[in-house]
Amino acid sequence: MTDAASCKEMKEALRKSEDRYRLLFNSIDEGFCIIEVILGQDDRPVDFRFLEINPAFERLTGLRDGVGRRMREMVPKLEEFWIDAYDRVARTGEPFRFVYHAALPRNVWFDIHAFRLGGEESNRVAVVLNDITERIRREEALKESEARYRSLFNDNSSVMLLIDPSTGQLVDANQAAIDYYGYSRDKLTSLKITDINTLPLDEVKAEMGRSLAGEKRSFNFRHRMASGEIRDVEVFSGPITVDGRHLLYSIVHDVTGRMQVERMLKESEARYRELFHAMREGVVVQMLIMDDGKVTDWIYEDYNSAYLELIGLTPGTDIRGKKGSEVIGPDLVKEYLPVLERMRSPRAALQLRYTSPLSGRELLASSVAEGDRIVVAFTDITDLKRTEEDLRRSNEELQQFAYVASHDLQEPLRMVTAYLGLLEKKYGGELNPQAKEYMRTAVEGSVRMRELIDDLLQYSRLDSRPVELRKVDMGQVAHRVMENLKITILEAGGHIEIQPLPVVMADEQQITQVLQNLISNAIKFRSDEPPRVEVSAVTYANDFVFSVRDNGIGIDPKYADKLFKMFSRLHARDEYPGTGIGLAIAKKIVERHGGKIWFESEPGKGTTFFFTLPADKGDGRGE
Repeated sequence: MTDAASCKEMKEALRKSEDRYRLLFNSIDEGFCIIEVILGQDDRPVDFRFLEINPAFERLTGLRDGVGRRMREMVPKLEEFWIDAYDRVARTGEPFRFVYHAALPRNVWFDIHAFRLGGEESNRVAVVLNDITERIRREEALKESEARYRSLFNDNSSVMLLIDPSTGQLVDANQAAIDYYGYSRDKLTSLKITDINTLPLDEVKAEMGRSLAGEKRSFNFRHRMASGEIRDVEVFSGPITVDGRHLLYSIVHDVTGRMQVERMLKESEARYRELFHAMREGVVVQMLIMDDGKVTDWIYEDYNSAYLELIGLTPGTDIRGKKGSEVIGPDLVKEYLPVLERMRSPRAALQLRYTSPLSGRELLASSVAEGDRIVVAFTDITDLKRTEEDLRRSNEELQQFAYVASHDLQEPLRMVTAYLGLLEKKYGGELNPQAKEYMRTAVEGSVRMRELIDDLLQYSRLDSRPVELRKVDMGQVAHRVMENLKITILEAGGHIEIQPLPVVMADEQQITQVLQNLISNAIKFRSDEPPRVEVSAVTYANDFVFSVRDNGIGIDPKYADKLFKMFSRLHARDEYPGTGIGLAIAKKIVERHGGKIWFESEPGKGTTFFFTLPADKGDGRGE
């Protein structure tokens, strides 16, 4: 399997993983968001920014349209506790779970679980939010009165269990638990907690001990159903006295969906890392440092091994979290700042070429900006640059050769033509008919050769001098072409209609040649009817689209690729004279002006040739 195919498969796998993640992300009932902790100059946390928010999070918190925004922007009086808590998770990597009471304005309780995404250098934290208001109220009601407990226990829609911590025996279970686990009440209450909890006995006992001591109230377990299915559950547990017995209550919530999201997040991150570092392209993620709306530096957030190699940094160098000025020096940073300003523009993406001053490699940089964060992918095009340079030199040499060869052929051809003329003049009366036919064929051949050489010289000169752009009134150009072809038009009984044409930026001599070649072809390849030619133009997007329409013999569309090639002919020379270079010259001129040329036709129904010129370089209508 090729690297390209392997890369494609990995990208497809990653895409499918992301699709599954998005489906779960947007459909789970738990609020879920990903934030990044923002540090100040003293490396202390000052705020956090929302990177992703699911619909449930917006519904539970009332925070809308938060992606990309800072928390202090949305809640100016934010308590420092939140920033410190999330910063601690990002720095230590230790998950943090707590219950938060939002007294105002709704008096709700949230169970909040925060855990770090990524490695030690990551400042991203995932937060899972569960509205546990009803559960908390039920728990407090349990504590207020044992008499009220039985009604609450039996009627509760949450899964609830009573456990004897000394033996692990399930003492009681409510109807929700019976429905959830799939056992009858008698069977369920005959089991021990270790029959449904997949942890080993000693670990289950240890967790029950922590719950009894009040050291821990929230647990994540995997419980076994009567069917044998294993489900992820979140258990809130604590001591309770029922009928004089010291028991543990457990309120069980199925969190299989949430845990699947967390596992998929980790798997996706692992796959991303594997793909990220296997890529041949160098990739870097930079967070721009702004001052008064201007980029002054950047911080390396992430990068792969290929990036270090392409840029010219020592393999294995750790630059994550460092400023650009620390890694490549302030002088180089100043050179890059204008490029970064362009990259962070509102445009979707930017591509540019540049030579790395550290590695000397020619690179193609493709960037995508999201706020002050820029992702740049680098492709090594050093070999391509050398190939392009070799091709450019080869083309120059070929053009020079064609010019010299064509020029040097002119003199002997003129001599051949002259002597053939003298021979015919002096001895024409003495030649027999066959000799005269030989003479005529030789003269015609020399004339055709001269025409071919002239056209070849014209074609080779196109690349030998630059395109001299200036304002050109295409209406005046069209009328000048009519004057040039006046005799040809009269002999054919033709009519040329010129619609209003724009003023463009073009090389006047070359663009005149294009129009003359197209109009002369329209007259040459006429049908039995007198030729009618219409020249017009329209504006489309950022181009002027010119058209030359005729009522001639037409062209079979299957010859579209052949028609614009050198010496291409669709008819015998005795039917329609010419060298077959005219359309190749027109195509080359149009493309050198940044346009394109094509035709639409059907045999017997005439032909329309189209060509475009950039409209943003002209200034409206001419004659």
